[in-house]
Amino acid sequence: MTLVAAHGFTVEAPAGWEVRIFRRPAADEVAASPADGPPAPRGETTHPVVHCSTVAMPADIGDFGSSGVDRLGPDDAFVVVFDYGPESVGQPLFANKGMPRTLEPSDFDPNMLQRTVLGQAGYQAFFTEAGRACCLYVVIGSYANRRRVAPRVNELLAGLTIAPPENAGVAAPVPPPTVLEALEADPDHTRFTRLIVTSGLAARCAGPGPLSVFAPTDTALARIPDLPAIEADRSRAGRVVQAHLVAAEIDLGALTPATPRTVTTLDGTDAALTSDGTTLRLGAIPVDPLRIVAGNGSVFPIDGLRDPVS
Repeated sequence: MTLVAAHGFTVEAPAGWEVRIFRRPAADEVAASPADGPPAPRGETTHPVVHCSTVAMPADIGDFGSSGVDRLGPDDAFVVVFDYGPESVGQPLFANKGMPRTLEPSDFDPNMLQRTVLGQAGYQAFFTEAGRACCLYVVIGSYANRRRVAPRVNELLAGLTIAPPENAGVAAPVPPPTVLEALEADPDHTRFTRLIVTSGLAARCAGPGPLSVFAPTDTALARIPDLPAIEADRSRAGRVVQAHLVAAEIDLGALTPATPRTVTTLDGTDAALTSDGTTLRLGAIPVDPLRIVAGNGSVFPIDGLRDPVS
């Protein structure tokens, strides 16, 4: 992770992301940092801007990246957060509270681009957070790959915090939940959460990361005929839960049919992570790529159960 903070924005960027936070100084104003660039022409209002990209972007691109998005490859993304200033706070356009931090693949639309590039898609939302009126603008390099790229964007957004204007020089991010807290808050994972508690592994899921949890949904567990027997046997429950935990951060967006990956779960067994270009799998079990990002790792919903004793 790379931590970048300026002008009241803090970005804890995952590997593979470049971040620049800047505000061009107004005429006759001294820049707060070299990253802010040269002063703007007299009479021009300047605003804090966050640029995050999976490819190198030139420093002189526009606030919304219009002259740089053609650099994006099919698995790349460009994220902008633009602060419209205190005069915009309270306007109807910025009525939504809080920056969206979990985007669905269906949220991306080729018609949302400020500059149309064939094959690309965009997302835009106006909101108010920490007393600041902002716009979130995202461009992905390929509409066809939106299911693969959306999790990368969500991982970046999970580490982006906004401080109130009066605390613009102080980064005070709220700690994100642990993977255990994320599972406890998710109504689709109530039975697997209970299994974690039964197994005695709750402290492991709430402790230091990194930890990737491949979590069977309640729907998937409802199809397991001997689940009551697993739940009643603490030792077996522990082995089953460990078969779904990997002590590493995993980027499913990097999987392709030509680049599978083998992971070792905490029970000591190996599992193949594969992609056929449409479906991701852990062994034979389908994996939902829309991860739940937590402070000590990630949760990936899966449609089945790995049972090392079966």
